[in-house]
Amino acid sequence: MNCIPELENLLTSFFIRLPDEIRQSLKFNHGISFDAGVLGERINYVLNDTKGTASNGGGSFDATDGSESKACFFGQPSTCRTCGAKVNYYSDTCSCGSTDLKPNRDTRWGISCSSHFKYLGEIPFYHLVTIRPLNKDLDCLKFKLDVYRIEGNDPIFNEILKRQLTYGDSSKNLMPLGLDFYMSSPTHILSVNITITDKVTYDYEVNTPHKITTVPAHLLSKKNSALLPETSEVSVETVYQILGLPPSNLGKPRGITKRKTK
Repeated sequence: MNCIPELENLLTSFFIRLPDEIRQSLKFNHGISFDAGVLGERINYVLNDTKGTASNGGGSFDATDGSESKACFFGQPSTCRTCGAKVNYYSDTCSCGSTDLKPNRDTRWGISCSSHFKYLGEIPFYHLVTIRPLNKDLDCLKFKLDVYRIEGNDPIFNEILKRQLTYGDSSKNLMPLGLDFYMSSPTHILSVNITITDKVTYDYEVNTPHKITTVPAHLLSKKNSALLPETSEVSVETVYQILGLPPSNLGKPRGITKRKTK
């Protein structure tokens, strides 16, 4: 597949520093400093020929064309099953000595429902990025970067956000590759494998955008699957006509937050 030189220059500036940053974070038992949000916005600028609004706050659009960018980095800390402490993603051992670590995969794209409807018609699309570590070899780090796009006027996406705003709260935590995501008919823009040694190299899997119009059957409950055709994927239209909107934990209590020292 053809490379995208401007994109690769941008990614290299972010990823070339990452091995040293991970080593520093491991040395100090600290979180990894990787600004996925900024990277996601700049990928949008490159791929969609737009620019930012020179603002670091939340009071303006991410881009001059009105698009909004969200990014998730899956190098989240693990949780030690022995003592409950958070453990750096690239560490195999907790400070307590335990190697029984639970990976955390709960990072989400946060969509402001209130802003979406306040600026309805002014946000042409949401630019969504995932960055997934594929290994833990600091001498040859590997990542997979995927870029998606959800149209701001997609009718089911708007229904999902409206329900969240009405019965939940003003923010929708959209799970990457979850049911709400597929029901919003995203377009897969790009998929590229990134390898970091003494340089950064790229291997493209996808760089021809294609719209996703099906839902993987495994995301549906057994009860709901029984109402649908027996297949590995079901069209978004069929799921919506038969089941309506995906179920959602609206207004679910978040519990008590405690400060951690470990």
